[in-house]
Amino acid sequence: MKFEKYRDFFQWMTSGAAAASLALFVFVPSVNTSSAGLKIFSACLFLFAMLTLVAATAIGKLIADAKKEDEKAESIHSLVTTAGFTSFFIGLTTLAVNMSLWLAIPLMLGLVIALVAFGRAHNSLLH
Repeated sequence: MKFEKYRDFFQWMTSGAAAASLALFVFVPSVNTSSAGLKIFSACLFLFAMLTLVAATAIGKLIADAKKEDEKAESIHSLVTTAGFTSFFIGLTTLAVNMSLWLAIPLMLGLVIALVAFGRAHNSLLH
């Protein structure tokens, strides 16, 4: 993948998700839920997501400043970004299900609609 083409998008996504992870990490203890274990699990996932997404933002900035393609750096960036977003979405889903099973429905529906819309928009721009 040519990182330069998507550099600003990744900077925006990783920094925004890191900030959201921090906000959710702070929010989780105030939630009244039936399972304290799931609340702690969600908090751990948000903490992990926050740290990995900050790292992904920093790595992306280093790649952009280097102004050259580096396969290894881009691979590390992809790995850290994937780990961060996976942790973020699992934490968000765990928190939503722990609060109310009904919250999982709009969360998953919104995620599916967003991914389908993004995929179609991306494909239409390529053709």
